[in-house]
Amino acid sequence: MKKLFTLTIICFSLFAKAQDYDFTKDIKAYDYLSEATLVNSNFSTLDSIEIPFSFKFYDKVVSKIYVQNANFGFNGNMINGSPFQVNLSKNDSGGIYYLIEGEPGEQILKIDWRNALLKDAEIAGSDSINFQVWLYEFSNEIEFHYGISNIDSGTYDKIIGRCFIQSLDKNKSLLLHSSPSNPTIIKNDTNTILGLDTFPLSAYVYQFSPISQTTNVVKNEQDKNATVFPNPFNETITITSESPIKTLKIYNLEGKCLISETDNKINTKHLASGVYMLYVISDENVIYKKIIKE
Repeated sequence: MKKLFTLTIICFSLFAKAQDYDFTKDIKAYDYLSEATLVNSNFSTLDSIEIPFSFKFYDKVVSKIYVQNANFGFNGNMINGSPFQVNLSKNDSGGIYYLIEGEPGEQILKIDWRNALLKDAEIAGSDSINFQVWLYEFSNEIEFHYGISNIDSGTYDKIIGRCFIQSLDKNKSLLLHSSPSNPTIIKNDTNTILGLDTFPLSAYVYQFSPISQTTNVVKNEQDKNATVFPNPFNETITITSESPIKTLKIYNLEGKCLISETDNKINTKHLASGVYMLYVISDENVIYKKIIKE
């Protein structure tokens, strides 16, 4: 007879209203992502990467990040940010890569633009840049990491190099311009075309942290508002929650999403026996639980 398990579910409830972002600059060694997955080597192609955790951007829960040229967005081809906005060209030794690091609850999605050539029509030569965008699960922070660049001094007269983030509705934004070592901040002016004077030095890190009015975080507590049954299981599991469920996702321990459902009953017949992570995502919180298929 199977034992009935009392489920302890780790719950991160973010009741915060992140109306805006703070900006800070830091210095950290820049490293290429090892064992990363290639998204594309063309740079100009629009591709998407699934975010393997609940991530809030200007108060909106987003599940994918789209990448194209030096831009990223969370709603198809909409641009929601760029570490240095220019058009990019294919490089045989470069591409856009991503890597997921950390344990569930503290994961980081890292996206690496590697050896990207500048493509603007009036630019000649082999000008290239390296940078990364990091998304943090627990804090909803965004970081721009800058690597080695090879840009002729005359090139900066021909490009703008906007560095910014902006909300999905385009009503809020944070833009940096002038000196990369001490940039001037402009908020909520999405029409400005100002940019950085030069590409930031290697090891510069720009951090964008949500400003939260109220934060209520509960960790490692018994959550009576969500249940998973049965666990361990053979094929079908049922999830209930007092908060309306937006999405249910099952990941393997390598961080790959194997199932994404909106129905509270999930058929797992195609999954092999083993340990997985179940995410119960609502607009108010994210609950995740280790589940075992026998």
